[in-house]
Amino acid sequence: MVVSISNYIRSNFTGSSEENIAKIIANIQKSFINQFRQRFTKAGRKKDYFLKKRGRPSKTYEDSSVSTKKRKNKELLDTCGLDFILNSYTQGLRARGEGEEALIVEVLRTLPPEKKSEIRNSLLSEPAHLTPYTKDEALGIFIELNLSKAQYENMRSYLITKNCLLFPSYKSIREAKRMCYPPDSSIEITNIKAKIKLQDLLDHTSARLIKIDDVYKQGLNH
Repeated sequence: MVVSISNYIRSNFTGSSEENIAKIIANIQKSFINQFRQRFTKAGRKKDYFLKKRGRPSKTYEDSSVSTKKRKNKELLDTCGLDFILNSYTQGLRARGEGEEALIVEVLRTLPPEKKSEIRNSLLSEPAHLTPYTKDEALGIFIELNLSKAQYENMRSYLITKNCLLFPSYKSIREAKRMCYPPDSSIEITNIKAKIKLQDLLDHTSARLIKIDDVYKQGLNH
């Protein structure tokens, strides 16, 4: 029986050392075989009675309680050892076509503790929160940098490829620009002249200044 178990381990878990194989076999002999002998003796050493005798059916690992899972984990760890379990895990990942995850596990095992802490902190840290520009802010940047429509859309597309949604669409830029003009009803354009009602221009300018002031105050409150 010892020979068959060792051959099975060597053929199915090629990463296990001879020392680990010997430990696994010793644990099997100590736990499984001893328990088998005790239960077989309680059954009067009768094969038919031993096979028919059943206790309460055990739950699957997934259906077990947290404490039961911890106990089973410890039993497996004590019986097989950490290296055996890790080799089995990575081999199982590759069998499922998840070679990338298996490689990550193997690389992590060889890293020094400080590097592991660095990776853990980077994975658990909150991503930087980026506040997108409003359409008015984007219009200000558009004008200040003297961008064309194509330049603005290209810049926005490059940022989107990095999941950086800072700038609104060019359509929003046009809407913001249109809001800077007085209403169409106050503007008169002919073939020889263009004029705008002064009062409408003053009203619109005042409304825009008040809006800018409100936005500024809201920014200070936040």
